[in-house]
Amino acid sequence: MNFIKDFGRRMNLRVIVNHSIFWILYMVYELFSLYYMTKRLPSLPIYLFYYGCNVGLFYCQVWILTLTLSIPRPNFVKLIVFLLSEIVLFLIIKMIADLKFTNFSAIRGLKLEGIKAMAMLDLLRIIYFAAFGTLYWAINNINNYQKKADAAEIKSLKNARETADLEIKLARSQNAYLQQQINPHLLFNSLNFIHSSVYKLSREAAENIILLSDIMRYSLEETDADGKINLEKEAEQIENLIYPLDISYLTEGGLAEHKIIPLVLMTLTENLFKHGDLSKKQAIIKLTVKDHGELKFYTFNHKRPQPPVERIKSIGIENIKIRLNYAYGPDYKLAVNQTDEIYESELTLQL
Repeated sequence: MNFIKDFGRRMNLRVIVNHSIFWILYMVYELFSLYYMTKRLPSLPIYLFYYGCNVGLFYCQVWILTLTLSIPRPNFVKLIVFLLSEIVLFLIIKMIADLKFTNFSAIRGLKLEGIKAMAMLDLLRIIYFAAFGTLYWAINNINNYQKKADAAEIKSLKNARETADLEIKLARSQNAYLQQQINPHLLFNSLNFIHSSVYKLSREAAENIILLSDIMRYSLEETDADGKINLEKEAEQIENLIYPLDISYLTEGGLAEHKIIPLVLMTLTENLFKHGDLSKKQAIIKLTVKDHGELKFYTFNHKRPQPPVERIKSIGIENIKIRLNYAYGPDYKLAVNQTDEIYESELTLQL
């Protein structure tokens, strides 16, 4: 246990030597005091036995306090039980020694009275050395508590510094976010200016510029707290994206009642432009939401002839899978099928 290991670490050779010197000096002091008052000395073996009990009581008291109080949650019930057991145990040991070593015939008065007097003396000595051990434990733990308090203060200062660093980083991120907001606004203002200029020449081209502006605004729109957006908005942007093209776009179910992470369906739709031959053969997009919240999004198109130089591989599908894994875990399935002539994808998702 931790308290035993801690106690063992403290009782190194230097501590043992210091404690031994202290107890020897203390015993000499008591023997000198006893001789000064009574002009006689007790039998040395008997005195060493009793003093061994006292020293053992001292360290037993330290051990009990360490076991019950030097832990994260002090156990006061166990402390009381151990202290009472300690007093009874050492009192019994000393009383047995008293009965063995004492010559009651030399004591004036009744034998029972003599035993009571010795028991009271033994109890006082037990309380004395238990209090002595408590004082020693308290002094050691004051130092330990001070070290822990210093360590806690250092940790608190480190946490405060880390918090300050995080606040600085947050302020920088907020500043960068505001800058990113400013840049699109400049672009939108430019698109509005181009729209006004182009409208005089081609109404259709001007409408396409407005649709492009709406799509970009949607891509920058903030999501809800769960990172999702209304499914109907995503469906509307798909319609804006394919507006000028000959693409069959069908929707079924209550789109407004559900949410989805943004731009997933938009990215799958964008693949029609990348792979599809939209000039001659019609592509298909079908978005269905069933009553129990299952979404199916299907796209189909004929592929245009491949260029002689191979294009850089797109990472759009891989990014979609990463986002879907994060947001829906196992509750989705994305299947992509392509040949030399066709490209189709189907996303099944539990909203």
